Amino acid sequence: MEKEKCPQCGTIVEKDTKFCYNCGAKINVTQVNPPQIQKNVNSIKNNAKSFCTQCGNQINGNPDYCPRCGNSLNSSNPQNTSYNTGIQQESNVIPIRRLALLMILTGGLYSFYWYYKNSTYLKEYYHEDTSPALFTILLLIPIVNWIIMYELFNQYEKKLKLNNIPSYSSGGNLIVWILLPFLQIWVLINIQESLNELWKKEQPELPVRRSFSDVEIMIMILIPIILSIIIFMIIVGMINSMINQLYYYDNSYYLLRLII
Repeated sequence: MEKEKCPQCGTIVEKDTKFCYNCGAKINVTQVNPPQIQKNVNSIKNNAKSFCTQCGNQINGNPDYCPRCGNSLNSSNPQNTSYNTGIQQESNVIPIRRLALLMILTGGLYSFYWYYKNSTYLKEYYHEDTSPALFTILLLIPIVNWIIMYELFNQYEKKLKLNNIPSYSSGGNLIVWILLPFLQIWVLINIQESLNELWKKEQPELPVRRSFSDVEIMIMILIPIILSIIIFMIIVGMINSMINQLYYYDNSYYLLRLII
């Protein structure tokens, strides 16, 4: 059997010995060039699979931002925005009972804010070319609002199909929305159920908000007050109209008596 010397103390040891049994020094340890070690580490990093902390999208290469949601992948980047820092604390899921209560308490006017929120999600999460604030204002225009609402329904219907999630019919829901306004709450619930499944799949790590947001609380307070004021003004107008009519009839009767 071949022998060799320990480089540390000179003791003769067998060739395949890894440690000297006299001084404990390492023997026959292959020295790796430090640059080669760094090269191997970089190779492992480049080939390893990484995922966006915001949307869970698999990241290929070393981009600074997620190509899907725009989340910054560089934690030291000081230019992170509030949405793109990966700090989103809650899912985009809207519990159905919360949606139904908001629609009832606001007399259906919550649908404007519902549209704004979901249009904003399309722009910020999927980078769709849309203007949430502008289109929300355009909802006030008859007929135009049907087109805008259909476009939102249709865009999400496509997202649902791409994710293999049971979807709804955009055209069917729009027909109900137009012809049966009192069932608009049913339309939103029908669509929101599918959207909730989408967000659960897209944001599995984020918790669902169960309580009302500050904006929703403000909406629930202001809209009933505004509606009450409008109803009060209508009632006052009707009463004044009735009084004016009675006054007119009394004057007409008085004039008629004078003539006779």
